[in-house]
Amino acid sequence: MNVSEIAALFRSYTDEPDTTFLTASDVSTYLVQGYNQFRSFVSAIDPSIYVEKADLVFSSTDEYDLDGGTISLLGATITVGYNRLMQIQSLSNVTGGVAGIGTIYQPVTSLSALDEAAGAYFLRGSVIKLDSNLTGTLRIRYTPEQPSTLWSNPAATTYVDDLTMFHDMIALYAYAQYAIRDNAQNAPLVLQLRAREFALSEYLSRRVFGGPQYVSETLSSYLDN
Repeated sequence: MNVSEIAALFRSYTDEPDTTFLTASDVSTYLVQGYNQFRSFVSAIDPSIYVEKADLVFSSTDEYDLDGGTISLLGATITVGYNRLMQIQSLSNVTGGVAGIGTIYQPVTSLSALDEAAGAYFLRGSVIKLDSNLTGTLRIRYTPEQPSTLWSNPAATTYVDDLTMFHDMIALYAYAQYAIRDNAQNAPLVLQLRAREFALSEYLSRRVFGGPQYVSETLSSYLDN
């Protein structure tokens, strides 16, 4: 389904013909929230679905600011061609275009833990802090925020993503947001959403032999691209 098809489905769920009450701008707002929930559900099962990557250059330093660096993934201004970082999936050393993935940096939860670690990093605000100085390139693979203009025109035939057989869930999630405003909970839609969540979970777990668990266990096989 494309943007306009999902928007039309959402409008049909609301059964609201008054476009002065439910404007195109309102539809965009609800679909943004619906797609956020959809992506969050998908990423919790298989983080690789929406992963993007960026190569961060370190020059004899142990930190990189993602808000204001050569490539900015956080803050008010995101570097053109990238989307805002929501969650780091991996950080690996690809200095010199090494075959494979080189060193995979492990995340720690505090600066004190970083002091005791080797080959580790800590995200402090917008700054990636390493356990030691580095001159080279680290590849960050991360779950991004959805494109900011995706739902700006509900009439557009814009591509959304490849999980097309489950895009009705975006409209269902959007309706759940709308129902708060309309004070009109819809029990059949809630039941349908739960059934679709189960079906999507099953699909994501089984669509590749061994499922996403196998992918996560063989990290070195897919971080080199």
